[in-house]
Amino acid sequence: MTYGELFMIIILAQVFFLFSSAFGFAAADNNLAADLSFLVADLKYSEKEGVKICEIQPGSLSVFSGYDFLLNDTGLVARGFCEVLERFQHKVWFINKGICDPKMKKEYLLRGYKEKRSMKDLLASLDFRETAHHPLYDPSSLTSYAGAVYSSVWASADFATIRDKYPSMLIIDRAFIPFFSNKEGMSSLFLQDPDLMDLKPRWKSYLKQYRPGLADEIIEDMASDMVVIKPIRSSKGYGVLIVAREELDSVLKQLFFKTGSLSLHKDEEYQYWARDQSKRFIVEAFHASDPVSAPLLGGGRYDPTMRVVFFLIFNEGKMEVVFVEGHWKLPKISLDGQGSLTLKHKSYGEIPHFQLVEDSVLAQVESILRERLILFYKKALNLGPKGVAQ
Repeated sequence: MTYGELFMIIILAQVFFLFSSAFGFAAADNNLAADLSFLVADLKYSEKEGVKICEIQPGSLSVFSGYDFLLNDTGLVARGFCEVLERFQHKVWFINKGICDPKMKKEYLLRGYKEKRSMKDLLASLDFRETAHHPLYDPSSLTSYAGAVYSSVWASADFATIRDKYPSMLIIDRAFIPFFSNKEGMSSLFLQDPDLMDLKPRWKSYLKQYRPGLADEIIEDMASDMVVIKPIRSSKGYGVLIVAREELDSVLKQLFFKTGSLSLHKDEEYQYWARDQSKRFIVEAFHASDPVSAPLLGGGRYDPTMRVVFFLIFNEGKMEVVFVEGHWKLPKISLDGQGSLTLKHKSYGEIPHFQLVEDSVLAQVESILRERLILFYKKALNLGPKGVAQ
């Protein structure tokens, strides 16, 4: 690692610590407060390289169709979510527009969770305020909270209101809300510890300004002949492009110089960049999974991406990882098919482009992730090696 890269890591860590503090998420302000976070990881896995995490994002932004399809059932993840949550809480309020999967919302209503259209409606509701005024005797215990609030949509003012006025309400995903809308912030957590760095592909952010030599700089930085270009603030794979060394300069020129035609481009990944408002973009070194044969798609060889759904739990000073499910998401076309690298390597996420993971492979991935995710969680909570607030 160069001194320049080390300096950038330090700056990123400071910036996101300040951002977290502004939101009121810093551990110093919430000393050892309990946390329950529901997350989704998309990753590549091979015997040679192990696990490489492409994304970690909130489960509230996901639609869980793949696992249901593979097991011929409905609402499996929704039930798994509720079973874990109800170990600690049964009084739950959720914001309708903050939950993307209709099956999740249906399950919540079946279990008596209260639905609100917006944070404004939540804060104005009598049932919420009556529960939220109960005292909180032990902030470190998830069962001590009077109820829980769940959403992917948070303004800093709304968070501050619940934190300061209704501290007895548990905010699900509290530790990660500052990072949900910014891939650079989430990725920076991996840079804070050598034991985490090898879980994440080599990455760097760049200004969205085309210049001669940028492609060569990126290839040198990534030490890879193929790279993944990502927007900083998108979700669900929008705008993600997989590009070979020889095509990179042309793609960068089209994205950041000849931008007028982007909205008319035939590929929706390019169309996204016409409306992207960030000043920077992210590039990652490309990694592939070991190919799998896909009987549901005719038996071709595919480069799969594994989706792992899990909880991170911090309760009474102890941390726990609970895995809900894992399955393969397959690209739109096979490795031997005709099409772009993006179509061959980026997961498609539509039925029937899913596949079960072999039990031995899933067990290996969970074994790798379990210890590392605890360390990752400590970084998000701003805790030291022994769980002490820093």
